[in-house]
Amino acid sequence: MLKWRVRSVFGAVLVIMVALGVTGGVQAQQTSALGAEGLSVTVYNEDLGLVKDLRRIHLDSGRTEVSITNVAAKIDPTSVHFRSLSNSAAFVLEQNFEFDLVSQNRLLEKYLGQEIELVDDSGVAKRVTLMSYQGGGLVVLDSGNVLIDPPGRVRLPKLPEGLITRPTLKWLVESPNSGTHLVEVTYLTRGLTWQADYVGVYDDSGKLDLNGWVTLENNSGTTFENASLQLVAGDVNLVKDNLAKNMEMAIQTRSLQAPQPQFEEESLFEYHLYTLDRKTTLRDRQIKQVGLLNANNARAEKVYVVENSIWTTGDAPVQVMLET
Repeated sequence: MLKWRVRSVFGAVLVIMVALGVTGGVQAQQTSALGAEGLSVTVYNEDLGLVKDLRRIHLDSGRTEVSITNVAAKIDPTSVHFRSLSNSAAFVLEQNFEFDLVSQNRLLEKYLGQEIELVDDSGVAKRVTLMSYQGGGLVVLDSGNVLIDPPGRVRLPKLPEGLITRPTLKWLVESPNSGTHLVEVTYLTRGLTWQADYVGVYDDSGKLDLNGWVTLENNSGTTFENASLQLVAGDVNLVKDNLAKNMEMAIQTRSLQAPQPQFEEESLFEYHLYTLDRKTTLRDRQIKQVGLLNANNARAEKVYVVENSIWTTGDAPVQVMLET
């Protein structure tokens, strides 16, 4: 078995334009997404993904506060774009990304200077004032006495305001009428990447078996269930314009390895985008491999390469490469 190098040239350009928000001053009503309608993820090989999420939500006439959970924790909040596909007259006044997630440290931080309960093994609770915490140890005030690392389990009366269990996007939306809307939410997130891996077996008869895999890694902080998947190769350039509202994207790609039937090639301008012909699930903190190509009994020849120049000193190494 021999190793060889596969060299490809790719190019990609992504343009993002983000606007200044407009705020309103009336009381908003709270609503949540009624259900997911479709999800697509475009993964770049530069630790970047573009997510398009279709949801059905209810909007009241006037101003309504909308919230959506199950979004990526590593989202770029400035790239979020919300629009109603059901009624173009509905528009966003404000949008917020809330990521103050519940954790032991955040809970204790919220209760500094306040009363908490310490519960002993028999279930008896004692009220003390939390003065400090560090590295799992507590400093509390109990009837004028300072106790360091007191025994007992900490019990808090309620979840402090502002803490949430999952990253959440919120919008204040103005709608001319009440009803169910199909809305599209688009955003960029870090934590998504892919690369092509190849495994080849070559024998002295000149035959080569080559398998190609797309290796995807999801560290975005959320799972993308039953999503349409697209891949783009190349360097990505992000440009932000503070005076624009809409997000536009131009993708330029070249010379992607020929896929097997799982991936379908699609022209995009004069370039190419590759789409998986079925839906798949990208779980958080998961590495997934999808078959890219499969070539058996391909003819290949060994090629000996010597890289030499007038600046080379000494004996140049001989490289053994395969040519198909």
